[in-house]
Amino acid sequence: DSPCGATGVTAIGRLPWKTLGLPDLRDGSGECLWYAVSANFKNSGTSAPAVVNSDSLGTLVVKDASGNPVYSGSNAVVAIVFSPDGALPGQNRTPNSATGCGGNSTAGNYLEGGNQNGASTNIFIAAQTTNTFNDELLPITSDALFSVVEMRVLREMRNALVTYRSNNSYFPGANPYADGTYSCDYLTYQGRLPLNINLGCTALADWGTDLPAWFGTNNWQNVTYYAVSPCQIGVGAIVLAPLTVLCAATVNLSVDGSNSVDAIAFTAGSRIAGPSRPCTSVSDCLEGSVNTDGNKVFVSPPIRSATNNDRLMIVWP
Repeated sequence: DSPCGATGVTAIGRLPWKTLGLPDLRDGSGECLWYAVSANFKNSGTSAPAVVNSDSLGTLVVKDASGNPVYSGSNAVVAIVFSPDGALPGQNRTPNSATGCGGNSTAGNYLEGGNQNGASTNIFIAAQTTNTFNDELLPITSDALFSVVEMRVLREMRNALVTYRSNNSYFPGANPYADGTYSCDYLTYQGRLPLNINLGCTALADWGTDLPAWFGTNNWQNVTYYAVSPCQIGVGAIVLAPLTVLCAATVNLSVDGSNSVDAIAFTAGSRIAGPSRPCTSVSDCLEGSVNTDGNKVFVSPPIRSATNNDRLMIVWP
């Protein structure tokens, strides 16, 4: 249902299966699925959020039948898919318009137990079926969403950097954390991905269309990490004395024992208790002493957990 509500207001309605490219999904009672989306994750004109990245938390709280939070705080929910099941006493599903789903669009005729009011309360209930409650919920948490989105972000970073190197025969320097212009620095080899390459590295080519616009718009540079061998910065375009000296020795990056890596990228995941965000140093972004000590040795992060949610991808070769 357009227009998806005002800024800061959770939207609730039927699952937009056509927009999602899905078949006409129904639950066991033949009803279309319902859907709620957190105010800061919906996209509808002026209601769209300014920034969405892995530090963005959902605003939907899911509680059990006793009122105890199941999903809340840093593990709050960004969206919920509902099976409304059959009508309960007091629910009127008489059609009031000719739609594919039939029935009407009044949430209280399909959802109950407080779920029908979730657009105003941001609180939803997941409980066993009774004679007064039969909603079934599939909550999507921030972590579940971004564990997938971050792989897309890494691939886009790699693709942009590979295209850039293929076109120019070199990589850009990284952006130091102290620089708020997100520009390249010839002598910074580990830090944020620079959004503005030739603002700082004036002799180097800029991105062109290599890096997607949404990357900078959503501040992904603040929750990702880029490391590059000094010998790969500006090669073929400029010669800097410090780089010439550095490249007299082996300075390739080491990843999991392999010493032939020229560039890597990390996504940092959402904030884990302790570090500040946005990151002001590598230790704010990444976990583990090996990946945060600033040298050229890195290891693949362990399986995603409550203490480490980083992802690493080798960019080149």
